[in-house]
Amino acid sequence: MNRNEQIAYCSNCKNRSFDRKDGLVCGLSMAIPQLETSCSDFILDNKVIEKSTPLLDVEQDRKSGTKDIIIGAVILVIGIVLTASDLGRIFYGAIMVGAFKIIFGIIDASK
Repeated sequence: MNRNEQIAYCSNCKNRSFDRKDGLVCGLSMAIPQLETSCSDFILDNKVIEKSTPLLDVEQDRKSGTKDIIIGAVILVIGIVLTASDLGRIFYGAIMVGAFKIIFGIIDASK
């Protein structure tokens, strides 16, 4: 394993520690890990896994943003069509809600 692979592997271990000079080190030996494939002292740290779940939230925001863009476009088009149909009213509410929903959807999708 190269150093980056060791860091990725050891970052999930409860026995990890940090040294100012060397960075991530083994908490048992206080030295840089010398791993080839795995470590017999590896203990999975569930807290690290729980902290990594916000990446799923970003993906959810993107999906939500895309959905908001579509819904906003539909509302905006309905507002414009109803206004253009000469019913004697201007459907500002539908036009504004649709436009804002599209804008906020774009913001969420771009995260």
